[in-house]
Formats: sequence, structure tokens, C-alpha cells
Amino acid sequence: GNFATYTAQAPISGVQSSDDVIAFNDGNTAVCYAAGPGAFATMNEPGAFFNPSLHYLMVVEPAQVTPFSSITGTFGSSIPGAYSLIQHDVAAFADGATTDYAYSAILNQWTAAHAVTLVGSPIVVKSTVALPTTQGFEAFSARHGTWVSQPVSVPGNWLAPTNGANVVAFDDPIPLGVYVFDTRL
Repeated sequence: GNFATYTAQAPISGVQSSDDVIAFNDGNTAVCYAAGPGAFATMNEPGAFFNPSLHYLMVVEPAQVTPFSSITGTFGSSIPGAYSLIQHDVAAFADGATTDYAYSAILNQWTAAHAVTLVGSPIVVKSTVALPTTQGFEAFSARHGTWVSQPVSVPGNWLAPTNGANVVAFDDPIPLGVYVFDTRL
């Protein structure tokens, strides 16, 4: 073990943490610590609000969201606008008014979702974002930073685990098609 040191310039506030990230405000500076590289990173953001997850956090502002990855130890590109966030280990889904995005903490990047009509709620588990659509489902891999489409005859007939990265879609009628989205492939 070792201590990483940061010298504050103002009173510390808004401390948030999870397994691999720690964040706080140092006056007008947002300060984030990444356990992976064991380093601090800063950005000028007065009164930042932090939304931590296991291996990353989101700096949430009224007009943009900026990710910080504990894997890379850096801030990623901001996405403009206000978003509803669903977060898990290394993946996140940002539900926006006009464009939705998936985030990968492994790559520290956002990827715009395909323009689809949902028939259920987005699911984010470990390194997967899955969207049930009128045509089948869309799945995002945080390992690859890409979306994959799988059409099915009966939309919404699928299983999203709560503790694994694989998503299973079923297709009716008989013969029953079974499609597994595996983020590792």
C-alpha cells in the first residue's frame, strides 16, 4: 500500500466515494482520485455534484455530464445537456431529451445510442447496457464501446440479469430463437 497526496487550496466539501474512486470539491476545483493508476485529476468546476459508481463517477452539472474513469485516471469528454443516469460497474446509460448515450469506463468514452423506440426500461448491468426496442433489442459492450442490434419477432421477450454481463433475448414462435449478448466477445 501507499498514500497518494493532494494538497487542498480551499476547504474540502462534497466528498463522495465508491470502490475505486474518491471525489471532492476543493473550492472551485473538482478533484477525483483513481485507484487504478493511483493518481489525482482535477477540473475547474465550481460546486460539482458527483455521482459515483464502482469504477468511475459522473460529474453532473445542469448543462452537461463529464465522466471520470478510475481505470484511466482521467476525465472523459462531456456530453452537453441534462440526462437521467443509470450506472453500474463499468457501464452507464445517459437518457437525454434528444440523444441517449452509453458510457464505458474501460475506454472512458461515450457512444451515442441508435435512434430506437423502447418497449421497456433500459438495463445496465456490469459492462452491458441493454435496450428493449420495438424491433428486438440493442446491447452495448463497455469492453468494445459499440452497440449491437438483434431483431426478434416478439419484442420485449428477454432476460436481463441483475448480477452478470450477459443478456438473453427470446424469439417466438417455435422454433424458439435464443440470442445471448456477451460483452466479452
